[in-house]
Amino acid sequence: MKKNIVTKPNIGAVALLKESITVFFEHKEILFPFCITAFIQLLFLEILYFYPRYPLNIFFGPLIRRKSELYMHYPFNFIYLPELYQYVQIFVYIFISVYFVGVAVSIIQSINRGEKIQIKQAFQRASSVYVHLVLNSLLAFGLVMWLFRLTKLLILRAMQIRSTTGIFFILKKSVILGAPYLNLIFSILVTVLFLYVIPIIIIEQKKIFSALYINFKLLFRSLRLSFVVVLMPTLIYVPVLMLRGILDSGIFPPEMRVIIMVLGIMLTIFIDATIYTSSTIFYLINKEKS
Repeated sequence: MKKNIVTKPNIGAVALLKESITVFFEHKEILFPFCITAFIQLLFLEILYFYPRYPLNIFFGPLIRRKSELYMHYPFNFIYLPELYQYVQIFVYIFISVYFVGVAVSIIQSINRGEKIQIKQAFQRASSVYVHLVLNSLLAFGLVMWLFRLTKLLILRAMQIRSTTGIFFILKKSVILGAPYLNLIFSILVTVLFLYVIPIIIIEQKKIFSALYINFKLLFRSLRLSFVVVLMPTLIYVPVLMLRGILDSGIFPPEMRVIIMVLGIMLTIFIDATIYTSSTIFYLINKEKS
């Protein structure tokens, strides 16, 4: 990393994002942990892809049939696959993804110091505070689920509208079709709220509550910048949501859902790398100023 990046007193959100992208393309070691997470997600997706087949159906069959026997057969297995994969994503987010983000933050810190990058040391540093990284994920996930529940309540209320034309029908369709985008906004807000916790835990080796306190102090001083840093990369995910909406209309074959899921995983590598490289650099800037 360029040493002058941590001495700029008033770097803007766009400049910070540009610098972050430059940093992880110049130092591709930063992308390595995010790629591991993506590989794990793709591995789980491949396993779930074959869940109706032997021998996986021995395990998944009884579980899936509780939902519906139809989901064990084509094309309904592909329709159910995204919902089934959501459970894997929860596990990956809480217990795996956060760990590799911590590894990436440790690598960024080494680059900033001008030190030789030692991947093993980065893994050890993240391992030493793993419990606090997971606690951070649990808090963020709990808040996201609470906000998603508000979306579900809004959808249930919209479903009670019986109009088939007019303003109320338009309102009903807007709520139902807009639900994924509302959930994306909620995810952005929660990411902003916990944006600097992982860098603080890794760099300062702080426990979760101390890290949260420092995070909120920094966030209070830089709320607009933090929001833009999360918002702009995350907007790249909007086409994926749009494609999912098109697939739900039944125009394309159900197998397309798998391709969209793979695309979402690949885009997440870039989004997460940009957000957490930016948040780490910004934290280092403020650490140098204090």
